[in-house]
Amino acid sequence: MVKPGDLYEAIGDDEAYAQLPAMAAELIGARSGNIQHMTRAGSIADQHFSYFDSTMVHDYAARFSGELDIWTQAGLASGIVNRAIPVDSLVSEDAFRASPMWNDFFRFHGDDTGHSIGLVHRFDGTTMATSFHRAWSAGPFSRLEAARLDAISTDLHRIYRARDLIRGHAQKSARLAGMLDAHQDCVLLVDAKLRLVEASPSAMQVLLAGDGVALRQGHFTVADLAVLRGIRQAVANTVNRHANARATFLASRPSGKAPWRIMVLPSVDVGHCCLLLSPSERDAARQASWMRESYSLTRAETGIGLQLLAGWTVEDIASTRSTSVATVRTHVRHILEKTGVHRIAGFIALFGSLP
Repeated sequence: MVKPGDLYEAIGDDEAYAQLPAMAAELIGARSGNIQHMTRAGSIADQHFSYFDSTMVHDYAARFSGELDIWTQAGLASGIVNRAIPVDSLVSEDAFRASPMWNDFFRFHGDDTGHSIGLVHRFDGTTMATSFHRAWSAGPFSRLEAARLDAISTDLHRIYRARDLIRGHAQKSARLAGMLDAHQDCVLLVDAKLRLVEASPSAMQVLLAGDGVALRQGHFTVADLAVLRGIRQAVANTVNRHANARATFLASRPSGKAPWRIMVLPSVDVGHCCLLLSPSERDAARQASWMRESYSLTRAETGIGLQLLAGWTVEDIASTRSTSVATVRTHVRHILEKTGVHRIAGFIALFGSLP
């Protein structure tokens, strides 16, 4: 029986990565899975399938990856990211039965696949489209199965992100240098107790400057004890391949500059994980995009949501917006309803869990 932690073997093991669609499909209750890595230009860099035989895989790659895949195109066009996309509700049965994908691919190969659910993750200009399928006779995917997919969404994103960071670098030191060169971020390798194992040159400069993050007796630390506890827990969970409720943190800086964004990523090195440090100026745009695209927040709700994430109180928000506290509370209630959480703390935790 597959457990969520088993997915993390796919980070450094190409054979395990090839099995990732099948493992994820088992976790959510699907028959088959498909991963497509798309470049900035929209072309397929690589893809992996489960269930379909080699003839179907080759035919799909030759004729149907791209515009003729009505399901993937509908998922990408939906604008939904980082959460389950109910493809069955986006493509009607009549539209699917009239499509080349059904008539010239599934029917041609004698396959009875008829329902789909998916995920879209975007980072650094590339896209990871993950889709899952099952037979017509099994019926559409349910809300429970969508919730199961949502539960592993962050895990899949972190796996894709970690593989992207280490791709093509065989040695540990080369991997770290490659991460920095490719992504212009500071990269640290730490053990389960936050003891520093190795760091890129830029990361060492940041640590020695001591502006929000630092080294103390050889261990990575931040000034905010609550944030430090959260990072410790995320690192311990990551090293032990356990599920993580949160993997991204903000560490304030005494200099007054934008907080450091700290992302905890798995590593191929047993007993270690990576910390990816970057200034958080770009976080507001990313978070605003998630709010609009994934949860349909209005412009006013998005602005208030960003202020909540920055630690502002309802009274502070009302003051800056020259409006009443009651109006802000109404907006907050709508934000919580749309994002499916019950308290502001839950809203903050939700966006803190997104990579």
